[in-house]
Amino acid sequence: MEYWDIYDRNRNQTGRTVKRGDALKDGEYHIVVQVWITDGNGRWVMTKRHPDKPCGRLWEPTAGSVTAGEDSLAGALRISPSPSPFSIS
Repeated sequence: MEYWDIYDRNRNQTGRTVKRGDALKDGEYHIVVQVWITDGNGRWVMTKRHPDKPCGRLWEPTAGSVTAGEDSLAGALRISPSPSPFSIS
């Protein structure tokens, strides 16, 4: 089960946590990160969305929700492709 910390519009934690899929109240937010990986030569590492998802078969960077207790960097590292030949920092 995945849980998210809830933030206000200024990215201050509210102290509330919700289960993924539960509705957020007006003015509540959770953090989502994208990870853009380049090989240093102008080429980007992308993934193709599953055909059954919205915008299926389109290319996208790695992305996902930051879970409760994580900050943006920890969430980005967690969702990054592993093992990967790229250094992520």
